[in-house]
Amino acid sequence: MLVFLLICIIIGVVLALVITFIRSVIAVASPSIECPACARKIKFIGNSGHCYKCRSKIYKHSNGTYMTRQ
Repeated sequence: MLVFLLICIIIGVVLALVITFIRSVIAVASPSIECPACARKIKFIGNSGHCYKCRSKIYKHSNGTYMTRQ
């Protein structure tokens, strides 16, 4: 029983490390864009998000430009 518990803990720690590594690689490789509202450079992951400075909602338009929501 103790061996099974140790194996589960080790698998959980390794899985958490792998997920953290993959997320950090994605964050580094993401494009750096300029916020349309405050002109601050931000890292943008995904198709929508918000600026951490002015808190405006930003989304990626179908033609590839980034716009703020009204």
